[in-house]
Amino acid sequence: MISSEGASDTYQGEVGAMVAEFLDMPFIAYAKKVETDRGKVRCEQGLKGVVRVLEAKLPAVVSVVSEANVPRYPTLLQVMVAGKKAIEDIPLASFKGADYPETGTEVIDVALQSASRKRVLLDGTPEEASKKLVGALRQEGVL
Repeated sequence: MISSEGASDTYQGEVGAMVAEFLDMPFIAYAKKVETDRGKVRCEQGLKGVVRVLEAKLPAVVSVVSEANVPRYPTLLQVMVAGKKAIEDIPLASFKGADYPETGTEVIDVALQSASRKRVLLDGTPEEASKKLVGALRQEGVL
């Protein structure tokens, strides 16, 4: 089983470890390369400029970082269809068993971070607008 390295809300990175604990399986975190062979999983883990190679017997739970693969992006049609699907609210208690691992983290609130952006409209032909864009990017120190 492979999971992502962390959630986008709290980024605690607890899910993979909790799933491994719940299923009583070995766990490898932050894998950037995953290979399986002869009943074992072999992972490259890159942390702070050091690459470690870890192995575990299968079945195992592995959490991966974004470099592990190239994501498949949905088409516009897939995004539109997904946006119309109902969101089902399933209480966590319905999944919990007596031996469900508990987390020490409690999410009290989640808020969007606001970002102010410059909105610049560039007039002219595509050639003129592209020259203006390059000039504006140079002025901002981006180029």
